[in-house]
Amino acid sequence: MENETFKIIISGTIKEDKRIHIDIGQPSEGVSRILDIEQIRSFLCGALSLSIRASKNQGKAMRETIEHLENEFVNPDSFKDMGVEEKFRVDE
Repeated sequence: MENETFKIIISGTIKEDKRIHIDIGQPSEGVSRILDIEQIRSFLCGALSLSIRASKNQGKAMRETIEHLENEFVNPDSFKDMGVEEKFRVDE
């Protein structure tokens, strides 16, 4: 099996209200294929896991990460201006 190449580009902008606007995209050139939303999520979880494993205090890093995720989903303002391109929509 041949190796597949893909890239995910994450960029962010800190807004005036101190919220961070995050863009996740993929280039269409120089890659073997474009990932679907589940594959992107899996890739980002792997990257997040690596960042936790690289921390000096992995337990603290894990707790802070889980707390941050919980806060994002509890706060209704976190996703009020979210836009999802049609190609990434998932009907589950």
